[in-house]
Amino acid sequence: MQPRSALEQRLAEREVAYQDAEQRHATEAGDGCGAYRRTSRKARRCGGAGRRRPGGIRGAAEDRRPLRSKSPRRNRVTEAAAAAELLMAREAELGAMLAEASEIRQVLEGHLADRGARHSARGRACGPLNERLASERQMTLETDLQQIEDRLTRERGEHEPAG
Repeated sequence: MQPRSALEQRLAEREVAYQDAEQRHATEAGDGCGAYRRTSRKARRCGGAGRRRPGGIRGAAEDRRPLRSKSPRRNRVTEAAAAAELLMAREAELGAMLAEASEIRQVLEGHLADRGARHSARGRACGPLNERLASERQMTLETDLQQIEDRLTRERGEHEPAG
């Protein structure tokens, strides 16, 4: 069994790593969504580019444009798919980290409950002893007080004129 401080340190490290991973996940999710949106917009824009216009060289250049736009579109679709796979991997990583952090938390809570029970047991065991010690201390203090009062009374009697 590991000491509590080591477990707490591991938990803190896992929480920091979890937060970092969440930030990366959010950033990559935004990048993946952005790539998907850009790909979708490009596909919509290029949808009408395949229409032929009569007109020689200009028409021939437009005939090649749809062929050129297919390659970047495929690349963007591939990028979006890769980003989605990366996000799923990050999500799995975050899930594993969360499970480990939960496990550490349960261990710490178990240790805390054990220590609390031991503390309560010690308190119950020491209760009568503490009461006896307190009672003895109180009797000692009362005896000391009585002796001081008696001495004061004697000293007053010695200093008063006989009358």
